[in-house]
Amino acid sequence: GTTYDSQLDVYTGACGALTNIGGCNDDFCGLQSEMTWNSTLGTIYRIRVHGFGGATGAFILNVTCATNDNCANAFPIACGGTASGTTATATIDGPALDCLGGSTAPDVWYSIVGTGNAITASLCGSGYDTQLDVYTGACGALVNIGGCNDDFCGLQSEMTWASTLGTTYLIRVHG
Repeated sequence: GTTYDSQLDVYTGACGALTNIGGCNDDFCGLQSEMTWNSTLGTIYRIRVHGFGGATGAFILNVTCATNDNCANAFPIACGGTASGTTATATIDGPALDCLGGSTAPDVWYSIVGTGNAITASLCGSGYDTQLDVYTGACGALVNIGGCNDDFCGLQSEMTWASTLGTTYLIRVHG
């Protein structure tokens, strides 16, 4: 719906002290622009819509937020990284039967690439009764790596596994 050569920039911070989050976009689809970035819960993002070379005109700004509510959109996390999220608005995307035999709780997904060393995923300190499952393979044809965890630290879960260098692991977080 944009009728001119548009550009997009995305910033954080207060007006007058903005910080560009890492780029801008011009001509993603024809002369129109599109940007994708990983957001941080609670952060305000300021989206600047403007024209290339001073171009002006009508535009339509569509904003969609991808979630890690399904295996195919697992959020990547690096070793040493931390992620926060919620399953409160999630749906069930995991296997019909998890490794403990049938959690029907909503789930969210993360991915991590193996380093050849042990990897630990921990939900200790979470605000509800959690469960962790770890898989390899493609979504729809997942292979459990040999277990899951429920109630490692009180009602929260933690798993440690020996990773294979370069292998992608899918971590399912649910109740």
